[in-house]
Amino acid sequence: MIAAVIELVDISALSRLWRVRSGQVTKIYQISARADFVGAVVALLGVLLFDTLPGLVIGIVASVVLLIARTSRPHIAPLAPVDGTDGESASPHPGLWVDQSRNPAYAGIPGVLVVRVEAPLLFVNADYVRDRVRELATDVPDLRLVVLDGRATPSIDVTATATATATAMLTQLRADLHRLGADLALAGGVGQVRDVLSEAAEEGEPLVYPSVEAALAAATEEPTSGA
Repeated sequence: MIAAVIELVDISALSRLWRVRSGQVTKIYQISARADFVGAVVALLGVLLFDTLPGLVIGIVASVVLLIARTSRPHIAPLAPVDGTDGESASPHPGLWVDQSRNPAYAGIPGVLVVRVEAPLLFVNADYVRDRVRELATDVPDLRLVVLDGRATPSIDVTATATATATAMLTQLRADLHRLGADLALAGGVGQVRDVLSEAAEEGEPLVYPSVEAALAAATEEPTSGA
């Protein structure tokens, strides 16, 4: 019996699941970064203690809970340009932007905060995204513009209620930034995100630009008006 059970436990696979989610990812997402590993271990223990089907159900529930936890608190990275792009001479071609926490050698643009939400924009994380962007914005001296880079945001909820929640959050965030003397712009979103935002757009919502550089160029043409 013991020999049969040992053959069911793939130690090397568990080790790999633990190893691939180490380092910076673990610092960002903590236990939810290792959702696959935790789900596998929980399923293994469930099978050993309760039988095959209950163990699999327990593992699935644990994985879903960890996935929701990770999605509700996505990593929001402040970005810096690699090619020296600035708000006065923005290139019409999208440049390379990197996470400043991973690349501290690169400096951001004075008075501008460019952030990347590394997750879909959903009703479960809308408030967290708003709070985190406001927190980052307060650390930028003489802030005049916040650009939300949507290239790492693959989707936005398409149901009526969830879409209203997500777009309302963007409107509220823009109002928050206006009180700081800055504006909000969206840039580089994938097609389906742009489509949803265009259909749900209302007065007062931030504009969507094809790239971060286009948003920076537009900001230099029209002075930001603080509320």
